[in-house]
Amino acid sequence: MVKFQIQGTDKQYYMNATLAANLDILKKAVAKKWDGFIMIDGIEGSAKTTLASTIAYYLDNNYNLDNVVFTQDQFNETVDNARPGTVIHWDEFIFGGLSTEALNKVQNMLIKKITTIRKKRLYILLVMPWFFMMRPYFAIGRSRCLIHTYTPDGITRGVFKFYSFIKKQKLYHTGKKEYQYYTKPDFIGNFTDTFGRFWNEKDYDSKKEKAIKELTKEQDKKKDIWKPRVITLLRYIKENHSYSQIGKILKMSKGQIQDLVVNSSS
Repeated sequence: MVKFQIQGTDKQYYMNATLAANLDILKKAVAKKWDGFIMIDGIEGSAKTTLASTIAYYLDNNYNLDNVVFTQDQFNETVDNARPGTVIHWDEFIFGGLSTEALNKVQNMLIKKITTIRKKRLYILLVMPWFFMMRPYFAIGRSRCLIHTYTPDGITRGVFKFYSFIKKQKLYHTGKKEYQYYTKPDFIGNFTDTFGRFWNEKDYDSKKEKAIKELTKEQDKKKDIWKPRVITLLRYIKENHSYSQIGKILKMSKGQIQDLVVNSSS
């Protein structure tokens, strides 16, 4: 472990020396306008956000809660307003991809933003449960590395596996089917608890909760749009088919179809 005192600040923390060396290489690459995407994944509670914030601050000592985003709109706005060399930490990245369609939409947006991200020499940290959820274009081709947080005993936090560009390609092909990390990482390391050191914990929780509410409203709005259309379609079909026949097609009971049509007129 290496102890870092970030110049010009009062922030001091430990970081794995090999991880720091790889981040130094990333700095040089991004300065020459190579992609700066890092994926950080791991099960819930394995301290992904903690490690991401530690890495973010190492890459950009202006990093604070303004650099943390949870939604596509927040990400777009932050990218557009970011100064060169900024870290954008997209925490809980899968918030924006609760369905396959939504996740594909977000990744399509990232593709469109790549030119801007490269031009501004931005670092993008995508934090998610499993990198296997990403399409190969990002999981294999556009991300620089994968850092997987895990617990060796079901209790301990602060351990990670590092997969380089080549190693994560092999991991994706061998582990995607069962979401298993069969491939041996380049190295394993530890990290310390720095949660809340780079921003206020209450402000972080508030920003996260607000994002969840916004996404929930958006999903409910989409449901409200489709509900009357589905009911209208069912009523149209009912003119020529029985509820039982419709139920067989939709794999629903006759009673469920009848309740939906009769009781959902509002």
